[in-house]
Amino acid sequence: MITYEKAKQKALENIPNADTCVEYNSVYIFYNSKARGDKQEDNEVVIRKDNGNIISYTEYIMTTNDKEEDKKVRKI
Repeated sequence: MITYEKAKQKALENIPNADTCVEYNSVYIFYNSKARGDKQEDNEVVIRKDNGNIISYTEYIMTTNDKEEDKKVRKI
C-alpha cells in the first residue's frame, strides 16, 4: 500500500508541474489542472494504491469499480 505522500513524490518525478490529486478507493490521479489540448495524458499520472505502480488512465477505467462519489480532490 502506497501512502499519499509517497504517491505524490512519485507523481512529481513524472509530472513536475502537477498541482492536483484526485483520490479514489484504488488509485491516486495526479495532474496539471492548467494543461490543455490533445496531450492531456502527458500531464497526468495514475498510481495504484495497492502496489504503487503507475498505470494508464484507460487501464484504471477498465480494471476498477471506483465510484464518482468516492473521490476526494486535493490541491498539492
